[in-house]
Amino acid sequence: MRYLRFGKRAARLDEGRRIYAIGDVHGCYDQLAHLVQLIELDGVQRGAADTRLIFLGDMIDRGPKSREVVELLYELHDSENVICLRGNHEQTMVDVLRGDMEAMRFWLSFGGAETIVSWGVERELVVHASLGESWQREVLEAFRAVVPPSIIRWMAGLPTYHREGGYFFVHAGIRPGTPLDAQSEEDMLWIREPFLSSWRQHEAVVVHGHTETQTATTGGNRIGVDTGAYRTGCLTAVGLQGSDQWIIDTAPESRLAATPTETERLAVAG
Repeated sequence: MRYLRFGKRAARLDEGRRIYAIGDVHGCYDQLAHLVQLIELDGVQRGAADTRLIFLGDMIDRGPKSREVVELLYELHDSENVICLRGNHEQTMVDVLRGDMEAMRFWLSFGGAETIVSWGVERELVVHASLGESWQREVLEAFRAVVPPSIIRWMAGLPTYHREGGYFFVHAGIRPGTPLDAQSEEDMLWIREPFLSSWRQHEAVVVHGHTETQTATTGGNRIGVDTGAYRTGCLTAVGLQGSDQWIIDTAPESRLAATPTETERLAVAG
């Protein structure tokens, strides 16, 4: 477990409120279970507070246990203390289940195959989807048969952002210069540039995932917490209380020696 203090920022939460914003889980159920344990320990050490967990989207794909992650978070969907945001991967899964075959071909190439298999569809059938649309439609029908309609409705209805105190929580980011209440859904799900390189002071500090970095990144205007859990084993959360910000993650010890240059390098995966 690693704690990294960023120090004081202008952004604040209301007195007595604590938030843990969790980056892209991507089907990494075991890392999520570990991170939740670390968050619980952190909460005990810090003392009582009105605590909320915010999942920043991309709960599914790439990792091996998307179904387990989704089922866990779905069971918590009535809790006021757990907020799940929709990421571009959830949006693509919803589009696929609505019959968008172009989305199906795209999804299979960027992590959807692992999600379909996690729901019990035969891997061999999913592999055959590369042979053409007839196979893809067969995969779609098999997938529709095993995903409960209640989960599909829940996923389709997930919000794309949450604003609280001096923070704006979103999956990918925002369009700099556009008011927060006028952001497009496409940008909030997919944007990288010009958001990542912008030093503009937004209306709130943006807390986001979507773009992988070796460790959590922070500037004056944003905090990025996608550390590629499916690839690195490191799932990351940022803790927020008052004007304090700190990091909790599941990083293996070998990752703690990363240099600042490595830390700031942006990955192209998303």
